Amino acid sequence: MKKTKKKTPTLGQTIRVRVIVPDMHVTSFRFDLGSTARDIITNFEGVVTGRCQYLTGCTQYLLQPRGSAKAPAGESRWIDEGKLDLVPGKKPVALNAAPNGGPQANEAPRH
Repeated sequence: MKKTKKKTPTLGQTIRVRVIVPDMHVTSFRFDLGSTARDIITNFEGVVTGRCQYLTGCTQYLLQPRGSAKAPAGESRWIDEGKLDLVPGKKPVALNAAPNGGPQANEAPRH
């Protein structure tokens, strides 16, 4: 059997990569972006500004504490979904800004 030498791609050359992804079940998120949640263990509270689901099945939310005129907002924290409760009575935060992050809905990823 003859061995073929693999060519190393050059800078800027497009290559095709085959990725095998395990069978994942897409789940809905428990908290909406803009809602306010609280960590039931530490009482850390903030507005849900991000959420993610990992290959391991863990779902986390990024909470950004609200600031005030007297005290600026603190650091955001990623917290596991199972440790969070919705804070009742807090009006959800809605931004009127245009999306400016990564790929948007119905947009192909940029390379």
